Amino acid sequence: MSPEQGNTDEDGFKEARYESRHVHQVYDKIATHFSATRYKPWPIVEKFLNSLPLGAVGLDMGCGNGKYLNINPNIFILGSDRCGRLVEIAQQHAASQDVVNADIMDPPYRPSTFDFALSIAVIHHLSTARRRIEAIASILGLLKPGGEGKALVKQPTTSLSCGSIISIKRGNWKVMLSRQGERSSLLDMRKITGGQFLTELENWRKFNISPCEGLST
Repeated sequence: MSPEQGNTDEDGFKEARYESRHVHQVYDKIATHFSATRYKPWPIVEKFLNSLPLGAVGLDMGCGNGKYLNINPNIFILGSDRCGRLVEIAQQHAASQDVVNADIMDPPYRPSTFDFALSIAVIHHLSTARRRIEAIASILGLLKPGGEGKALVKQPTTSLSCGSIISIKRGNWKVMLSRQGERSSLLDMRKITGGQFLTELENWRKFNISPCEGLST
């Protein structure tokens, strides 16, 4: 193992430990109250789910209390969350769907398998830009190849180094970024390094592309 790899592993351990203390332990304590205040679906997510074809199978990574799991009865969603208490609540809210305790950085799913994936207000909980990029790559890796898989990753508008809406088409590795009413360019992730990717996330461009258009292009 090279010194650089050793440093990366050590940094990853520190980052995971920081998140365990300041994110995971907090959610374990506030899960019941948090769930009670998170019951209304976001329209952009509801629209995405209702646009999916009959029988589509996908993931909600960081599903929280499971409020999106029953939006569209014609699709099947596997839910997962790092907070065990929220998983229990989601299992009660969406008994017809499977919900497991899992980490977005190490998902327990077969790669290149799913028709779609959600990750709503999750990525900003990761403590570094590197881990946020790795999480998005993790989501992409679970989608079917050949342009069939779709992902919707939505973040609060105040999140640093993260887009408000990131719509990813797995086949071309294209990402559509949108922040509230602004327009954004389509970027090819194969040609963008981690640092450049975050620069593009932070430097919004205005193009004539609607926030939902990237879901089907």
